[in-house]
Amino acid sequence: MSNILDMFGLNSEQLEILYNIEKNLTERDIQSNPKTAEPRKKWLEQWLRTLDNTLYKSSELRAFKEPELYDAINRVSSTNQSNTWFYLVMLEATLFQAYFPLDEDKKNTKDFAKLKYTRDTDYLKQIATITGLMRPEYIDRYLETHKKVFRKISGKSAKAIITSLSILAVTAIAAAIAAIYAGPIAVAIFGKGFELSGAALTSACLAMAGGGAIAVGGLGVAGGIAAIAGGGALLGAAGSGAAAAAVLAFAKKSPEFTLSQTAKLEVVLREVLLNAQQDTESAQAVISRLQSQIRNLQNELDRLTKEQEKDKEAIQNLKKSVDILTKAVKDMVVFKSSYEIGINTAG
Repeated sequence: MSNILDMFGLNSEQLEILYNIEKNLTERDIQSNPKTAEPRKKWLEQWLRTLDNTLYKSSELRAFKEPELYDAINRVSSTNQSNTWFYLVMLEATLFQAYFPLDEDKKNTKDFAKLKYTRDTDYLKQIATITGLMRPEYIDRYLETHKKVFRKISGKSAKAIITSLSILAVTAIAAAIAAIYAGPIAVAIFGKGFELSGAALTSACLAMAGGGAIAVGGLGVAGGIAAIAGGGALLGAAGSGAAAAAVLAFAKKSPEFTLSQTAKLEVVLREVLLNAQQDTESAQAVISRLQSQIRNLQNELDRLTKEQEKDKEAIQNLKKSVDILTKAVKDMVVFKSSYEIGINTAG
């Protein structure tokens, strides 16, 4: 793979496939919970409507029935030399948790607060089996590796509650953008559709972040990339000043964002780039880019500390983010080294 975008970018068709899988997962969860079906349906309708209003202004998200979903996956895979995009889609779908907040006003989300989402790994394994693009056991490997990695790198930086991590991170991301970093940085991370403000911006950020993939403004020109998945946003994958500033902004505001993206990133490095694709070159590229990001964040931390910055919260959050990333990089280097030793020994 030539660059970070090749590894972590999703085009509009691939993003649509991701949202359809997540929609189907939610619909299956609704069917399994008839007593609380109405609030679950209400949440799904609201989430899809927000995505339509933000990402599909001139149309609507195409709702694929099962045969159409498989046709779309096969069509997209036939035009891509690599199946990395499918591994990323399936990772995001595996970690997806419906019923996350869609509004910062708790009064508007009280109907969803107590809803529990149950992962349907059988459905995801079915998709993997029918398409033949990924071995179905990778669904379980995603969950096991994510849990292991999250526990190892979280330390005291965040509450080690795996099941609530995605909701925690989604809320933190939306708060960081809508309350603090609206404007250019919101557009840099979530795309031109996010030229919004106030409650509309918050809802749009929540809807997008909860789906897993993070859109990046300006990437429509770069090979048709519409979103970054699998933690790639942490790497400053857009390659622009605004995107780099966004990574710094999130690190200063939300260690939860750093943690959630880092955990995904390590899963991709371990299970996709190395175990599935034996791509040590791309794995090293991820590690090198992450090391560069750590240096950038550490330089900012040193500057704030030296200048005795009054925003103590930003300094503490930045320290936590640097600590999370440093632990992850160390873990990635050890895993890659062990993998290469194993390959050489086997050879």
